[in-house]
Amino acid sequence: MNRQNNISTLKRFVMCSLGILAFGAIFPNQGTAAAEETVSLTELVNRLQDNYERLSDVKSYFIQETTIKSLGKTDREEGEFFFKNRSRMLWNYLKPKSKKLIINPQTTWLYLPDDGVVYVQSTESIMKSRISVKFFTGLAKIQDEFEIRFAVPSPVDSHGDYLLELTAKEPDAALKRLSMTVDRGRYIMTQFSFTDAYGNVTRIRLRNIQWNVGLSEGIFSFQPPAGIETVRVP
Repeated sequence: MNRQNNISTLKRFVMCSLGILAFGAIFPNQGTAAAEETVSLTELVNRLQDNYERLSDVKSYFIQETTIKSLGKTDREEGEFFFKNRSRMLWNYLKPKSKKLIINPQTTWLYLPDDGVVYVQSTESIMKSRISVKFFTGLAKIQDEFEIRFAVPSPVDSHGDYLLELTAKEPDAALKRLSMTVDRGRYIMTQFSFTDAYGNVTRIRLRNIQWNVGLSEGIFSFQPPAGIETVRVP
């Protein structure tokens, strides 16, 4: 992968990460509903927004599939996801290759050990999207930014979990369309699909989600190993 592609990858990874924040829906609703309960769209969105407001920290295993429309190819990756305080994230990719995406309010790093390089960029400079900034800083109100509806033809999947479709109210290259699956008994996001303005699709499935584990802020910073090239991205 050449340097320009790596820089594009850095930006795409960050936007994908911001998509995860769109609802904070990986956090469980404190008033867990009975599995058989059916809620209205308004009630479901309100519960997800409440989750977003209460989010502290979370860790999860993830499976990510990214389809690049222009290339007609899909890449699958797996790893660990860590999130804290709405402004710190770590994506620790384990398969098929090791890499790390670390984000804190000041700095974003993309570390590619096989290439012997780490790309560094200020987090502020990469937040060009109004929607992205609002999600990242925890200021977003779901209904203000997206048209929200249940998926068609069915609002639930074969397991009875809710299926939501969201479309940005204003044009935004980073977050054009979102889809998610929400566990109907626990109000936990179990699958997430993110489409950008170029038609590229990233799908993420979350496994073994844990909440309020007391993550240290230290894991959301990065010191490159000796001998690693550092490339600063404008």
